[in-house]
Amino acid sequence: MATNPPEPTPPPAENPAPAPPAEKGVIPPEVGEQITSSRTQNTYTMGAKIGEGAFSIVYACTDFWDNELAAKVLKPQGTYEHVQAAAVDEFGKLLLLRHPYITFVHDAFEFRDTFYIVTERCAGSLNDLLFPMAGLIGQVWVMPIARCLLQAVHYLHINDYVHQDIHPGNVFVAFLKDEMVRENPNVMTFKLGDLGVTRVVHQVDGNNTRAQWMLPPEVLDPQQFGPIGKAIDIYHTGLLLLQIALAKDIRFSKDEILAGKSARAGTHPAGPVQLRAREGPPAPRAVSDCDRDGSVARPQLPGRRGGSRGADRGDAAARSHVIDTTM
Repeated sequence: MATNPPEPTPPPAENPAPAPPAEKGVIPPEVGEQITSSRTQNTYTMGAKIGEGAFSIVYACTDFWDNELAAKVLKPQGTYEHVQAAAVDEFGKLLLLRHPYITFVHDAFEFRDTFYIVTERCAGSLNDLLFPMAGLIGQVWVMPIARCLLQAVHYLHINDYVHQDIHPGNVFVAFLKDEMVRENPNVMTFKLGDLGVTRVVHQVDGNNTRAQWMLPPEVLDPQQFGPIGKAIDIYHTGLLLLQIALAKDIRFSKDEILAGKSARAGTHPAGPVQLRAREGPPAPRAVSDCDRDGSVARPQLPGRRGGSRGADRGDAAARSHVIDTTM
C-alpha cells in the first residue's frame, strides 16, 4: 500500500526586524505645570507662552523664590541629537558670556525629551515696547540704549564672539525690582539677547543674518567690502540706532545696502538719511548743549506707572540730542 511522502519541514521563521525607535519631539509645558531641572533640582512653575521665534518658544515661569523668569523651549530642528547639541552650545555661550547687558541665564536642562533654557524675564523687546509708542521721540532713547547695547557688543567682541543677528527683536527692555517695594520695578535698562547664532569670529557666516533687509554689505559683495567679521555687529547696531533715532522701522533693499543709501527712509529734520560706506570712523562731534549734569528726561513706557524725573525737560532733551543723519 502506497504511503504519502512526509511533508517538508518549513524553514525556521526569521526574526522580525526591530521596530524603529519612536521619534522624540517637543512636549510643550502646560500652564501651572511644575517642572524640575535635572541639573540644579530647581523647580519652575510654568506660565503662558510669551513669545515664539523660528527656533524656540518662550514661556513665562517662576522659580521657588518667585523670581520672574523665562523658559526658552527649543523647537525640533533636525534630529534629537542636533537639537541637543544646539541647546548645549547656546547654554555654554550664555554661561561664558555673562554680562550685565546680556540676558542672564539661570539654568538649562532636558525634560521629557524637550530642552529648556531658563533666563531672566524682560518686559519685552524694542519691537514690543518701544516702536509701538504713540508720539515716540526716538532721540531721547538713543543714548541710553546705545550705552547698554555697545557694552554688550564690546564684551562679545573681546571674547572673539560675534552676535550676527542684532535687531529690535533681540534687544530687550528690563526693569530691575526694588526689593523694598517689589511691585514697583522702576529702574530701566536694556539687554542684548538670543545668542542662538552667536559664533566665534572664525565661524561667522552671512547666512546667519535672518533679517534680509539688514544684510551687511560685505555679505552681499565681499570683494568690495572685505571679509565677514565683527563689523557685522557694528553695522547692525548702527542701523538699529538709526531706526530708534528716526522712530520708525526702516527696510533696505540689497541695492540700497550696497549703495549705502536708503531711498525709502524718508527725510529727517537734519536732512536725508544716508548710510556711510566703510571709509573709516567719522570725525568726533562736540557734545551738544544738553544738561551739563548729564541728566535727560526719563522715558516712560506704556503701561508703567509713575512719573519720570525731568519729564518737563523731555522736548528740550530731544532737541539737544539731534542725530546727524547726513554723514
